Amino acid sequence: MQRRKVQHTKTELLLLPTDKEHAYGADNSDPWSISCIRFCGESQLNVRNQ
Repeated sequence: MQRRKVQHTKTELLLLPTDKEHAYGADNSDPWSISCIRFCGESQLNVRNQ
């Protein structure tokens, strides 16, 4: 996995490709929670191409 650290704000939506390895986590001093939705098959292609 290529290591790259990216910071996001709490109002952002992040799309992670299902075919790419990834990791994510909260800062210890500013924790957060995550909501996850997975798109598969044709729906994944439609979301990624928009």
